[in-house]
Amino acid sequence: MTILSQSRYVAVDYEDITLNADAVFTLSAAKISPGGGQPDREAASIYFDVGSVRVRMDGGTPSASSGDLYPASTRLIMLEKENLKNLKFFRASASSSPVLRVHYYERRVQR
Repeated sequence: MTILSQSRYVAVDYEDITLNADAVFTLSAAKISPGGGQPDREAASIYFDVGSVRVRMDGGTPSASSGDLYPASTRLIMLEKENLKNLKFFRASASSSPVLRVHYYERRVQR
């Protein structure tokens, strides 16, 4: 259970992102802003599966040696749409293909 499940956020979407190349990956723009009258996502819970990942939260470019290191089996909670757009990921080791398990959340107004 995460802090998001205890708040005004409701899980509404999901994706797996496999970091299978020496390239920078981002969250899917269509998941953050789905359009079609659906509200933008305001939070994400990202579980790092299989291998370690380098993360930049400021829009900068991570590399194998630059960025915050998240080992396998850890989780990152990110709030606010702009922060979701700024996240960038890079696998920490060329010998692994980490998978990001991403749940997206909408903020619901309490009544």
